[in-house]
Amino acid sequence: MRKPLLAVLAVVLTFPAVSFAQYNEESPAKIGIRGGVRQPAGSRVTDQASKWPEIGVDYVLHFEADKPQDVASLMYTATNKNLITAKLLGLEYMRQWSLSDVPDKGFFYGLGAGAYLSSVEIVETFLTPRVDESDMQFGLSMMAGYHLGRYWFVEVRYSKLPELAKDVDLSGLSVSIGIKRFLE
Repeated sequence: MRKPLLAVLAVVLTFPAVSFAQYNEESPAKIGIRGGVRQPAGSRVTDQASKWPEIGVDYVLHFEADKPQDVASLMYTATNKNLITAKLLGLEYMRQWSLSDVPDKGFFYGLGAGAYLSSVEIVETFLTPRVDESDMQFGLSMMAGYHLGRYWFVEVRYSKLPELAKDVDLSGLSVSIGIKRFLE
């Protein structure tokens, strides 16, 4: 599981180096970084650790009238609480639309799909069996957000993934705040 993870990280970490040379004051932001919390959907996962920290990096692949249209996102969330250790790494493609005619203003939303590497280990208890599952899954996601100004935005994202085991579902709702144009 580490080799695919390292390959994905290497590809994503090259985005800032490639796009840094393309920045000037007039160009729209290509990179955004967001951080927040995730609420997983699966009952066994939620019972053990209800809120997980999440980070994400977004890279705009294509603009339409200076507004992001095609976005690649890398997200990572994990927990190590009580009786559970879990990790989720996702690489998503998102198509975005804006409700404002002005870039970096108002509401935006999007739909997408992605590939996710997941790992869950739940300790056996008197009432529940042990779970030790790792898998690569494909899922769907949708997002809505609001620009707080030229640099900041808030976002709500929902990702739907297949269950890893009975009642072990890493699908979930994420709420995050992000920043863009940090390389200017």
